Amino acid sequence: MTLILHWLLALGIALMLGLGLWMVRLDYYHPLYQALPALHRDLGLLLAPLLLFRLLWRGFNARPELAGARWEKGLARFVQAML
Repeated sequence: MTLILHWLLALGIALMLGLGLWMVRLDYYHPLYQALPALHRDLGLLLAPLLLFRLLWRGFNARPELAGARWEKGLARFVQAML
């Protein structure tokens, strides 16, 4: 469940980023100039509840324990924090 939600959000956010970057390059007279901001907004409104659900899910469910040596766990936490 969480993997599916993760990849749906990742795909949606990447799509929103690409769409946003494309929109700012459009000329005012381009046929999609008026339509793309509405699509961008609608995708954002679809992704927002999914993101909220994922954050709530993460908050209420414990993470699985990391396997490995103590120094590996510390290094893994450090790298994740730096990301």
